[in-house]
Amino acid sequence: MDIRVLRKFNDRILGGFNPLLKHDLKPRETHLISLIEKEPNRPLHFYAEHVGLEKGSFTYMCETLELKGIINRVFNEKDRRKKSISLTVQGLQIAKEIDLAFQQHLEDTFKIFTPEEMLELKEAIKTINKLNRKLPRSPRNKAR
Repeated sequence: MDIRVLRKFNDRILGGFNPLLKHDLKPRETHLISLIEKEPNRPLHFYAEHVGLEKGSFTYMCETLELKGIINRVFNEKDRRKKSISLTVQGLQIAKEIDLAFQQHLEDTFKIFTPEEMLELKEAIKTINKLNRKLPRSPRNKAR
């Protein structure tokens, strides 16, 4: 069993996704904006882990997005050491644009598959998600 095929499949699908937005955003910034919209109120380490950045690089990316008026960083009133991030009105609009562009990208990418192949793909993804939830977190991610 070659588990690397999952990464290759993912890369082939996502590799071609580069939303032509009127905003100057890098792929990880685009990913973070979408993630905040889909998973609001999560700890900063959750977002950093999902976009694949260490704390320092993630902080820099957040500062950049905050300066662009896309996100807000808010201190926790009970513990000033803790911060959360949320999308601004502009950030929410950008998230919608990204989502629409991504849905179109998926439609364009998957149009080569038959309806039967699409059903197989959906079932395979459901199975992988189910099994993924059973796996322990990697040691690198446990420390966060």
